[in-house]
Amino acid sequence: MDMTEKDKVQAKIDKYWEEYRMQTDKLSGVLRQLAFLEAGAFWIFLYKANEHSIILNIGFLTLILFFASDAIQYYNGFTSASKLAKSSEDKFIEDQGITVSDIAKHPDILEKSKFFFYAKIVLITLSSLILLGYLFHCPNW
Repeated sequence: MDMTEKDKVQAKIDKYWEEYRMQTDKLSGVLRQLAFLEAGAFWIFLYKANEHSIILNIGFLTLILFFASDAIQYYNGFTSASKLAKSSEDKFIEDQGITVSDIAKHPDILEKSKFFFYAKIVLITLSSLILLGYLFHCPNW
């Protein structure tokens, strides 16, 4: 069965959306769980154990940046995919004819989302290293 050009365009959009979901779904869920765990540990050290260390504050700040990056990544991925779909739909409605090559000209559609996805990985790694370093060198434990 031959695909129409509209079906090909929709398939390309679906591919972008699936890539976005694959990047964010499982790994982001695990990273988020780790971030909540670390936030609890930092909270205990900072407030319950009355530890006031600049390194703990930096670790807590990296988690705040992690959660901000997480939210921005999801928002950006959603809006990018929505804009692409709307633009393609408008061109079909106006009978301007859009082709898969038109969509392929925009491989950067998810680049901002990828930036924030990688930023989350870097931030959670940094906060994990800070927490582990603190645990191994904590003077009160």
